[in-house]
Amino acid sequence: MTDDKTFAHQLRACVDRAAPTIDVDTEAVLPRARRLRARRRAAAGVACVGAVAIAAGWVAQAQPWTPTTTEIAPAAPTASSVPAEPTPVSAPDETAAVIDVEAGTIALPIDDWAWSAEDYALSRTAVTHYVVGCLQEAGYEAAFLGPVPPDPDRDAAYGVWRTEDAETLGYQTLFPPLEAEIADAGSAWDPESVPRGVAQGCHQEAQDAGLTYDVLDFEVGAHPEAPKRGIAQTLSSDAARSIRAEWRECLTNQGVIVPQSAEAGMVPDGVFGMPVEEQIRIAALDVECKRELGTTQRLADLDAAAQATYIEENRSFLADRRAVEDAVLDRAREYLDEHGVEMP
Repeated sequence: MTDDKTFAHQLRACVDRAAPTIDVDTEAVLPRARRLRARRRAAAGVACVGAVAIAAGWVAQAQPWTPTTTEIAPAAPTASSVPAEPTPVSAPDETAAVIDVEAGTIALPIDDWAWSAEDYALSRTAVTHYVVGCLQEAGYEAAFLGPVPPDPDRDAAYGVWRTEDAETLGYQTLFPPLEAEIADAGSAWDPESVPRGVAQGCHQEAQDAGLTYDVLDFEVGAHPEAPKRGIAQTLSSDAARSIRAEWRECLTNQGVIVPQSAEAGMVPDGVFGMPVEEQIRIAALDVECKRELGTTQRLADLDAAAQATYIEENRSFLADRRAVEDAVLDRAREYLDEHGVEMP
């Protein structure tokens, strides 16, 4: 990823936007879901070198690198009878996903090798605090507004799969409030009065201080063991298509219009333009079908298997990067403690 692409990616992720309306194109669900998943699961690094615009100020924004994907066709799934609610197992192997219904989380193998939302928030908070001080020392008006909140994580690629979510928010649960989803940098200053070069210089100083690291150091050509390919994309594999076909048939039998496109995702057609009450009704049917068929567990297990393969092929690289990330987190905690900033 070039510096320009990195900056553009950061800018798109952080720019202040108006709150979304409920009328959302179903075709937008899958791409957005992939972006949400990538922030947590992708074998990702953090880039805080560029200046990023948000609201009325420039901010330091840590962004994961999303590896390219290679389509695979895992073995066809076997029919199975699943309990009313999937339950986590106590000692999962590395090729299985662990679903915690109560917490609303799906744990995957790559989680052990990538920063969590809380880790990103910790680094971003430290970088932001540093950059604000840097700008102030340079004579610019800037304010630190508080810790950066963790980005929400909803595993939206699997659609709605919890009864609790279906019965309260329908499909709105797939998209948390935008003000929370945007990585609020906890700072404010006027980008019109701060030259881009000055902001970039402050970001670079924060990186030099060990509060973040440059993702480019871990790309092909920069790291001797950088992966030549990313985690295999399973959603469009034959196995996933078969699982989703069963889900679509189940919903069709309930009178629900389902997405026909293989890339349309796990959300029935037209639901985002419906009243919340109707969304809730359809979501309840959706969750029931997924429970009967074990849809979420089976799809997540495909992802887990692909991730396990990626980890096995790139374990040394991932260990090298994780060591750098751990050092960044240690330094960020130390820095925030020195400056009296407490993370929630």
